[in-house]
Amino acid sequence: MIRGIGIDLCDIERMKKAVAREGFVKRLFSEGEIAYAKDKADAASHYAAAFAAKEALAKAGGWGLGKMGLDACEVVRTERGPVFNFSADFQRRLEEEGIIRVFLSLSHESGMAAAMANTLVSLIPASMTKFVPILVGVFATPLSLVFDADTFYYGILPVLTQSATAMGLSGAGICYAALVGQLTLGWAITPLTPATLLMTGMCDLDLGEHQRYTIKFVWPLSIVLLILLTVFGLIL
Repeated sequence: MIRGIGIDLCDIERMKKAVAREGFVKRLFSEGEIAYAKDKADAASHYAAAFAAKEALAKAGGWGLGKMGLDACEVVRTERGPVFNFSADFQRRLEEEGIIRVFLSLSHESGMAAAMANTLVSLIPASMTKFVPILVGVFATPLSLVFDADTFYYGILPVLTQSATAMGLSGAGICYAALVGQLTLGWAITPLTPATLLMTGMCDLDLGEHQRYTIKFVWPLSIVLLILLTVFGLIL
């Protein structure tokens, strides 16, 4: 049985600024992770990958990074690829919870989220540009199945708001529309939020069945809320 799947994206440019701050690297990363990153041309990308891996693990287990702790594991490279090296305490915790094996895959973020957002914007016909906030609101809930909150709000939404502003639209309107679906209701179906995985696990529910059942209610409800916000002039 799969306990959970965790996915996370860490922006490399933000990590570059963070590692420049005194003490940041030593607080967040192990000596092994620091030594590996320092040996590479672009250290920030490797720090970002290691941090995203830990965040993804915390999501998969349903613990959250705060409760799991950054010292619970480190990312090490082997001949067979990257793996987690767990602390003794966290290894015991995994065994107590019946977690036998943890798989890890890393990919360096290179503007993927922004590229996807730009592609989405380019596909919108000129005659439909004024309805971009509405389109964002309508599809924000199902997009929760693909993007977690960090990726959506730090990667996708900034590109959409910038594009909207360039087209003479309200960037705030797009933000309101996104909040209605992606954050307010989308968390109930996303496989990328620890709370959803914890909820389905505690209730002994199959995640796929839960998503198919719940989306029939949360998606229409998000559209009702979107209509109300439009009526009150907050979207357009």
